[in-house]
Amino acid sequence: MRGCRPSGAHCRRALDACVLDRSRGTQGPALGLGHIAAQGPCSRRQRRQGGTARLPPKTQSSVPGEPAAPTQRDSVTPSSLYRRNKKRDLREKYQNSAAWRQFTDKICQSIAIKRALHENQAGRCASCNIDIVSRSLDDCTVHHVSYDHRCTFGGNATPNLNCGTCLSAQPRKAEACLTLLALVHTACHDALHQAEQRDPAWRRSMGLGPLVGRR
Repeated sequence: MRGCRPSGAHCRRALDACVLDRSRGTQGPALGLGHIAAQGPCSRRQRRQGGTARLPPKTQSSVPGEPAAPTQRDSVTPSSLYRRNKKRDLREKYQNSAAWRQFTDKICQSIAIKRALHENQAGRCASCNIDIVSRSLDDCTVHHVSYDHRCTFGGNATPNLNCGTCLSAQPRKAEACLTLLALVHTACHDALHQAEQRDPAWRRSMGLGPLVGRR
């Protein structure tokens, strides 16, 4: 019985009863090793004798190619990902230029940016911190922390988005983009914007009034 690690008072009582039965030369069927093991984690030796141990909740998807569902602990949206500004408030500042629209809109479609963010984040979603298992990254979304930036690779009138070339040829310029972006699961992206809308401090910073009739 040395290998068993009691889990709670119930398991300790079961252990004491089992030891008492053994000292008397008897073994009650309800207090066997299998029963004790079912009350908490046990050793490998006891599992071979028929015991079972509780397993921790899974954080990875059991289906290949599908992201794991965030646990209650991991699904808390970090406020550091909340948007610092609104797109429409910066349109005039950048004169709605093509270079600005490439950063605010088109960059979300760049697979090169997704891969760079995926590498920077060690393969994990920036929101739930769970591994992104999809190799194609189709189940992920590029989230803007700030829209106060424009594409500077090729000048203000860059005709086409070319993030792959920028990442390799101009890493400093590319880093200026990446620091304002995050790669998150699409479901986490939706939850992130919902959390923003419910946060009174964020609403005040965006010049929005309090939510009425909602929680």
